[in-house]
This record gives sequence, structure tokens and C-alpha cells, in this order.
Amino acid sequence: MKRTANILCAGALLAGLLAGCAAQEPETSQEGTAPPAFSEKVDFQGETIVFAYPWTIEPYEATPSGEQRRKQVEQIEKAFNVKIENKTVSGSFYNDQMTTTILAGKPMGHFLIAYGEFTADYYKAGVFADLTQAMQATGIDFSDGSIYNQLVRKYTQLNGKQVGFYNELPNCLMWYYNKRMLSEIGVDMEQLVEDKEWTFDKLRELGKKLTKDPTGSGEPSVYGIGAMQALTLVQSLTLANNGEISGVDPGTLQPEMMWQNANTLEAMNFVYGLCVTDKVCRPNLAGESWTQGAKDFADGKYAFMCSTLDYAGMLQKIPMQDDFGIVPAPIGPQADDYIHAVNGISYHFIPVTYQDRVPELLILYDALSQPPEGYDAESMWRDNTEPQVRDEASLAVLENMRYGDRSRLEPFTFWGVQWTEPSYAMLMEWVCQDQITPNLVAEQYDQMIQALLDDKWGSIRLTGLAS
Repeated sequence: MKRTANILCAGALLAGLLAGCAAQEPETSQEGTAPPAFSEKVDFQGETIVFAYPWTIEPYEATPSGEQRRKQVEQIEKAFNVKIENKTVSGSFYNDQMTTTILAGKPMGHFLIAYGEFTADYYKAGVFADLTQAMQATGIDFSDGSIYNQLVRKYTQLNGKQVGFYNELPNCLMWYYNKRMLSEIGVDMEQLVEDKEWTFDKLRELGKKLTKDPTGSGEPSVYGIGAMQALTLVQSLTLANNGEISGVDPGTLQPEMMWQNANTLEAMNFVYGLCVTDKVCRPNLAGESWTQGAKDFADGKYAFMCSTLDYAGMLQKIPMQDDFGIVPAPIGPQADDYIHAVNGISYHFIPVTYQDRVPELLILYDALSQPPEGYDAESMWRDNTEPQVRDEASLAVLENMRYGDRSRLEPFTFWGVQWTEPSYAMLMEWVCQDQITPNLVAEQYDQMIQALLDDKWGSIRLTGLAS
């Protein structure tokens, strides 16, 4: 996997650094003394600060904002007397040796990436630096939703300690559609979305119209509906129906299976109907590459495809000859508006090795996370995202997913128990292949997986989700 460097820098803070601003005296109040103020003038004395990633980091994008960002990173390196290094480490080594290298005092970087599924294990192993006191002292609390991922902020506050942060926004599940195919049957998807007529019933109706089985073999040459994988489809439609596959118990603040939830079962049975009864939907199978759906969609084998934003870039590069658009998941019977599913999170953390250096590292990270001069966070995002889509309506859909308030995490992969036997992903594939019904999944596996959750998370409470 390749990603573009997402290290930004702050115009305002940078100006202060270059001017050599001094720290103000800490204020006091009747409630006590404020925490000590850290000077924004942090001098790393020429040190190289390493951001280590388990994926390839490409150069800054060839966009106006990308060029401006590159220049400002150079300026901030000078201002902080620091060298920023983005280092790529083999993904298998990265994850396998994360705990060992940190506990040996030899972390792979000052800023590391955690996939959500490793959160409980890392926390119990003691590899996370506790950011809480440094956040109070520096005033950097990651609460700016235009810059910092708020799902990460909430899900990585564990037992009252903040351990994670991220300056990338959520990657929601979305629905791609083939404009030619929809136009041929007289359907305007943009208007359907605007009028809130893009619903489960409409998806089923269009799926039936667009599925083509000219020989009657039961193996359509074109399916109305596809998905990156069965799990992707179930996650998207479950949240779109105001359901949850898993969640957090509001009393204990610990993971809770939700397969027995009525909204969840309704959505899962809807998926079952599309795949088994109507035979208009075929998700990617477990043995296929996760990119296969993009190739098949580009070849005109699907009218709709549920996936992540990653497919947009692939469709531009393949390239897809037909035009495509992007819409949110359809509105379920138990919802009154569009709900955007986020199917997983990853985030930065500081290894416990550098616990004493957390304040200065947070100051540097916050500076690098701000938009460069002449941009705000949303204009930066638009500048980098616009090349991936083909129309303004699709860009507006993505913008609402990223900056709106209707994006929700489906946290099952975050819990780290997805590789049961059978796995969560395989169970969803079995549902789509008529090997098991959604009701039997809930009856036979709900309590088994709940026991695994209880064992994995133990006494860890997700205090960032307290109401």
C-alpha cells in the first residue's frame, strides 16, 4: 500500500518560531495554578525525528497545496532545528516486532502507527506513552475535528489515558455507480440522493433492473450490486440502517456484540435477500484480491460497488472507460438520513520509550498537522481529493463524509478478535452464499465472540466514549 506523506505544518506557529516568540507566564485562577506553559520555541538540536510506517510513503503530491506543504516542512525543520524522516518498514516485521523493539528500548521511530486491531494488546503490553499530562500542559488535545480524527481521539482514550492521535480523517465506505448503466434506465443518482429517495428499497429495485443474465444460467454477466468483500457490504448497510454489528456498552464502556439488535438483523437479512433470494449481488470472495472488485467494476461487471476511497484512485489508473460517480450508502428503513460507515481506524502513537519527551513531540506533531499558509484543512483536502473523482457531486459526497457529523465507526476490527474460526469475514461471506442465515449467525456465534472480547479487553475501558 502506498500513501502520500501527510505531514503538514502550521503557518501561525511557524511564524512565531521564526520570530523567536517567548512563552507567556502561566495564568492562575481561583481554582488553582494552571499547568506549566511549554515554550513553542522547541529546539531539537539537529536531531532526526522518525515517523515509521508499515506502508510506502510517496513524495508530496504534485498539487499547489502539496508544493506549499513541502516548502513549509523545510521551513519548520529549520525553525525547530530538526530533520523529519518518513521511514517505511516492512509491514510483517513492523507489526510482529512492534512490542519487542519498544520494550527493548529500540523503537522503530518516535511516531509509530498502530492498526486498531492491536490496540488492546499494545495497551496491555505497556508500549503506549501516556499523552494526558502533556496534552494538558501544551493545550494540544486533538479536539479540532477539521484536522484531527475524532474517532481516533475517542477510541484511543483508554482507562482515562490518551494514547493515540491522527491527522488523517476517517475513510468511509462508499458506493460507486456506473453512470452509463444508470443513464440507460433513466435514473439520476444525484437527484435520488438529494431527494433522499436513495433507500434500501431503491437499491433492491435498481439491482434487479441492472442485473443481466442473458442465458438464464444463474451466473449473471452483470450484477447490479457488488462489494469489496461481503464484510464491507454488511458493515455499510448495517450502519445505514442505524444498526451496529458491535459497539460499546454505555455502562461498562467495554466492547459489546450487537448481532441480536433488531436493526442489525434487519440489515443482514436485507443483504441475504439481495445475494440469495434476488441473486442481484455478488461480493468479492475471500480467495480473491481485495482489488478485484475495482477491476471488475471498471470492466462493467457491476453497476454498483461498495468499497473505500482506495477504489477511486484505482479506477482512475486502470482506467475505467465508463464514467463513475460516488454516492453514500442508501438510507435504511430504521434511519432518517444517510449514515456513513467507517470500517476501521489506524493511528499514530508515541512509544513509551519517549514518555519524558511527549510534550515536545506533541508540539512538533501539532505544528506539522496544520494547513500550510493560504489553505485551510478543507481546501487542502479538496486539492488532494479532487483528482480522484470525476464530478463535483461525488466530491461533495466525500466532503460530507469527511467533515459531516454522520460518520460512525463499525468497530469490530478494532477489537482485534476478527480472526476467529470461522472468522467474522467468512461468516458474512457464508451469509451471502446461503451457507448460514443471519439469524443463525446471531444465535450461534454472538456469545462465543462476546467471550473473546471480554478476554481480549479485560479491564480496559473506552473512557473516551463516555457520554
